[in-house]
Amino acid sequence: MPIRSKQDSCTERLGVAVHKHQHLLRATVLATMAVILGGPTIVWAQSAESTLRGHAQPNAVITAKNVETGATRHTTASNDGSYTLAGLPPGNYHVDAGSGTEADVTLSVSSTETYDFVQNAARKAELAEVVVSGTRLQEVRTSEVGEAGMRLRKSSLQLHSSMRMSSSLSVSRRRCSA
Repeated sequence: MPIRSKQDSCTERLGVAVHKHQHLLRATVLATMAVILGGPTIVWAQSAESTLRGHAQPNAVITAKNVETGATRHTTASNDGSYTLAGLPPGNYHVDAGSGTEADVTLSVSSTETYDFVQNAARKAELAEVVVSGTRLQEVRTSEVGEAGMRLRKSSLQLHSSMRMSSSLSVSRRRCSA
C-alpha cells in the first residue's frame, strides 16, 4: 500500500470540493434556463395607434384622411349607425360621413376618440334656424349722460345751499329772540 502524503489528501479533497461546486453551478444555470424558457412567452407592448369611433347614418361610408400625410382610411357604419376606425396613427384628420358632415378631429397617441356625425349634424341644423328679434334701443351718447349728471349735481348743490341758508336764518332768529 502506498503511503499517502498530507498534500495528496488535501489535493484530493480540494478536487472533490471543486467538482461539487461545478455541479451546483451547472444545476443552478439549468434551473434558471428552465424557468426562463418555461415561463409565459407573451410580451405586452405599448402601441401608438389610435381609434376613432362613433355614430353616423346607418350604412354610411366614413372616411378619415390624415391632414399631414394624406393617408386615407374608410369604413362603413353598421345598421345601427356605429362605426370604428382602429389602428390610425396619431395626428389631425379630416373626417366625413357624406355631404355636409365634414369635421376635423385630432387623435393623440394610444387614444380612442368618439365623434358622432348624427348628433353634430343635428346641432348644426339647430344653429341654422336661429332668428334674432327685438326692439331697437334709443342711442344714448356719453356727452348726454355727462350733461344729465351735471344737471343732477347742480340741483343737489342748490338744494344743499338753500338748506344751509334756512338753517343759518333759524340760528340768527334764535339769537335775536334771546
